[in-house]
Amino acid sequence: MKNGVPYIAILMLGYEDAPNLPASLSSVLGQTYRDFRLVYIDNASTDGSTGLVREQFPEVEIITEDQNLGYAGAYAKHIPGFFERGFDAVILLNSDIVADGDWLSELVTSAYRDPRIGMAMPKVYLFENGETTNRFNTSGNRVHFLGLGYSGELGKPDNGGTMSDTDVPYASGCSLLVKRETFESVGNIDADFFLYLRGSGLGMVERVSLVGISS
Repeated sequence: MKNGVPYIAILMLGYEDAPNLPASLSSVLGQTYRDFRLVYIDNASTDGSTGLVREQFPEVEIITEDQNLGYAGAYAKHIPGFFERGFDAVILLNSDIVADGDWLSELVTSAYRDPRIGMAMPKVYLFENGETTNRFNTSGNRVHFLGLGYSGELGKPDNGGTMSDTDVPYASGCSLLVKRETFESVGNIDADFFLYLRGSGLGMVERVSLVGISS
């Protein structure tokens, strides 16, 4: 850490998502928390995404893939390198999000308030017609009794019932902070899960639960 402040690598993964990138990247770059490096990882897009980022956001580091490795494959390939570079945590971030200005500050504060916390995610709201709604995309993912994962409270309005930090069965991968200590304890994402079930498969999130680290 730099002077006790966690240094964060924000890894935004994109594929054929150029229309969403300007708003998403701008929202991340405008964070009140400043100890971070924003990296755009492109999964072999053909829609000009990489060129857009290079031209409009020169401060963003770019990594390009020759083929679409999927969510799990791309992150599994690159996460280790960022911890080797000295970052204290990585955030896995979808390219279709718009982050509140205090998103990163609140996420880091929650993740580091207790050393037993290994991962952290924010409440995630649905975005419709260019506006953020007060309805959940997820308030923390749940596990069905049949073993399937699903988004907690999907589509339901946020009535303010989840204002403080709380444990969740497993964290959503759309905005997921993973601490260095967690990575060193449980290992990397399972690259076999290409797109879906990357969080609810027998991967990093389940290993976190099995060793008794909170998410």
